[in-house]
Amino acid sequence: MKDPVFLVGAHRSGTTLLRLMIDSHPQIHFPGESEFITQLMTDDCKTPNIDDYHNFLQFNRIFLDRNLTLDNNLSFTDLVNDFLAQENTQNLPIYGTTIHVNFACLAKLW
Repeated sequence: MKDPVFLVGAHRSGTTLLRLMIDSHPQIHFPGESEFITQLMTDDCKTPNIDDYHNFLQFNRIFLDRNLTLDNNLSFTDLVNDFLAQENTQNLPIYGTTIHVNFACLAKLW
């Protein structure tokens, strides 16, 4: 599977409108915002303790709405990669998500 594409920007900057336009293409899948990927990363891009992250996800509205499977055996980096792979159910050539927080840390994860 190819690496995901990330749409990044400040809140209220038009990222939702752009994401919806991109997602309308038949070869692209952009399901929505995935702040839960980077939200607990520190400003210097350290990943959270995996147990703390699992606890965080149990109450994260966006994560819960996505119905993603949480594999307790995966490291943080493998887990967030797995989340995006799970969302590309149609195996489209271009897939991604929108991130508004700590998006500079995406380079560490991918």
